[in-house]
Amino acid sequence: MILRRDRHTTKPTFAGRRPLSRAITRLNAELDLQAVLQTVCEEAAAVFHAKAVEVMLVNSLDQSLQTAMITGMDTLSSSNRSPVPVEAYAKIAHDGVFCFLPPDHPAAQHFVQPDRIHPPSRSILAVRLAWNGDLIGYLNLYSEDPACWSSKAEIGLIEELANQAALAIAKARLYDDAQQRLKYLQALRTIDVAIASTADIKLTLNIVLDEGIDQLKVDAADILVFNRQTQQLQFTAGRGFRTAALQHTNLALGEGFAGVAAMERRTIQIPNLNDCDQNFHRSPHFHAEDFVAYFGVPLIAKGELAGVLEIFHRTPLYPDRNWYNFLETLAGQAAIAIDNALLFHDLQRSNSELTLAYDSTIEGWSRVLELRDRETQGHTQRVTDMTLRLAQLLGLPDDDLIHIRRGALLHDIGKMSVPDDILHKPAPLTPDEWIIMRQHPIYAVEMLGHIPFLQRALVIPQFHHERWDGSGYPNGLKGIQIPLPARIFAVPDVFDALTSDRPYRKAWSHAQALDYLRAQSGTHFDPTIVAVFLKNIRSPESMPLASRLTNSYPAHLY
Repeated sequence: MILRRDRHTTKPTFAGRRPLSRAITRLNAELDLQAVLQTVCEEAAAVFHAKAVEVMLVNSLDQSLQTAMITGMDTLSSSNRSPVPVEAYAKIAHDGVFCFLPPDHPAAQHFVQPDRIHPPSRSILAVRLAWNGDLIGYLNLYSEDPACWSSKAEIGLIEELANQAALAIAKARLYDDAQQRLKYLQALRTIDVAIASTADIKLTLNIVLDEGIDQLKVDAADILVFNRQTQQLQFTAGRGFRTAALQHTNLALGEGFAGVAAMERRTIQIPNLNDCDQNFHRSPHFHAEDFVAYFGVPLIAKGELAGVLEIFHRTPLYPDRNWYNFLETLAGQAAIAIDNALLFHDLQRSNSELTLAYDSTIEGWSRVLELRDRETQGHTQRVTDMTLRLAQLLGLPDDDLIHIRRGALLHDIGKMSVPDDILHKPAPLTPDEWIIMRQHPIYAVEMLGHIPFLQRALVIPQFHHERWDGSGYPNGLKGIQIPLPARIFAVPDVFDALTSDRPYRKAWSHAQALDYLRAQSGTHFDPTIVAVFLKNIRSPESMPLASRLTNSYPAHLY
């Protein structure tokens, strides 16, 4: 124990055990850590006549002592007191209980400077706080009296208060840890829901940042996503910034703190950015952010770099192990969100490429058919275009249009099984030949029925020769028994066939073909579809898109 006493110095009258009992009662009634620390400081000051009181707690992450509460100081808060190594206090309190030393002692550098206390401190007492044999911190008392706290009674009561304070702090920390972990779990649950419910990467990352800032109690954060094509980290989402200083960030691996974190795949911690020569200062606006502390955490998903999570704070930041664990978990969630978004993007691209391949194959089949039946060359594409326009005018959704287009392109695919002497016959077909020709919808089903992605498109090749009055083929369906896409397709199909040259007749004029459609409305064709077609067509190329009209197809006709 380090002692220096002035026996002639008058010390204040010691308050006694009764106030200490009151302090213990207050401590036992509290579970909130900040309230416990405030009570410890207030009661220690009142009972032991301290001009200032400080509670320092051990940070389990780096085994440093960090100021958790200060009272009686001049413009000094716990946030701007630098951590002190536990070893430094251990050397001072070599007896393992407490130490008493004057402010001019070399070891006093680890305590609050005297000019922070009014009147200035002339003596310091550091009391060890332990629970279950483990050091949890120190209670520091500051006094203007160099001869205070000298009697055995005082020392005994100080030790008693320290023991009760340690117990109360330990209980409060356990309760605080449990509450904080619950909040962490709730935050992670919110992030999980966002990851599972949306493919919007910016929306998900903004939720990650909102929860991170709220739970980590920091001022700002951003996420830089690693672009595999450019091999750069690109700013994707940010929260808490005063300026747009970082919104155009593009960093190569190894460039800046984030680039180093990404390249070396380790967390970068900078306690004070003002002491570092780094790339943030390239931005003329970054100084306005007033950031002090920085963390850069690499985002790794399935062993691959996904980006970097950056944390900024405008005062010194001394996190504990729980904080640090949550930061790493948050980084893991952000990495999963980015990886899911990239997978979804890749899946969309693969699906688009596959769809294009399907459609190219279908178009190839239709061209093969037209090469075989040269008299109908161009018919398929013209009818497909008119059918899609007509379907839009009738209000069909885009998802249906995809299948209608495929069905229109393949509407005569069954004719691939019709013999050439019948398909190319320059004269009207005989009854027996018509029987064979009318099998081509059935042939289409046999050819395409086993292909899953063409099931919805197959209704046009299968049913486009059915008639409204039930006299069509192959099934003799009537009215709305005929699938709507087949009813829509039938009108442009017949119109284009009539207005095109055939081996057995010349093309009709548009007027003649339109008159035929009017005559066959309600017999061959669905009258509602004919009405919409007649209203909007002047030539096959002039049919307007649905966005220019307000026609909609009556629901009862589906």
